[in-house]
Amino acid sequence: MKGPTATDIAEWIADVEGDLAQIDAALVPLVERQAALVERLGLLRRLLNSMAAAAATPATQESAANGSSSPARIYSSVRERVQVHAAEILIDLGRPMHINEIHAEFIKRGFEVPGAGKPNNITVHLSDATEILSPSRGYYAVKDIAQPDSTVRFPVADESRGRRAHG
Repeated sequence: MKGPTATDIAEWIADVEGDLAQIDAALVPLVERQAALVERLGLLRRLLNSMAAAAATPATQESAANGSSSPARIYSSVRERVQVHAAEILIDLGRPMHINEIHAEFIKRGFEVPGAGKPNNITVHLSDATEILSPSRGYYAVKDIAQPDSTVRFPVADESRGRRAHG
């Protein structure tokens, strides 16, 4: 008995590629719809947050600044807001997360991403967070989840880049 020929295998490959192309074509509208819904959800959450902030009277805003509870949390800075939101995400998910995952959660939950809206803009604000540490490059965790007794960040040597020759 003789095995398949190169022509047989080429036909099989063409069939599988055709099936993959059909699946890709079917997925495109679903992915586009998902992206639109995620964006809409973020906008609706921001709208709800802005309505809660607008509903806060000057008295409740003052009490929030003094540390008492209020329906709308007033943050003293963008840095504080980003750190609180990142900590909330990390606590909710209960595990260290890559900055891209944190960024995706910011978008999903309707939290404002500072600056240009990139993951790097979140990273900048987490660099001096007292409750968040970086167990490895690009990853962040709440201290009690990652290493409860640690107050230091753990830089990771990037050995993927070559060294320049001096000479």
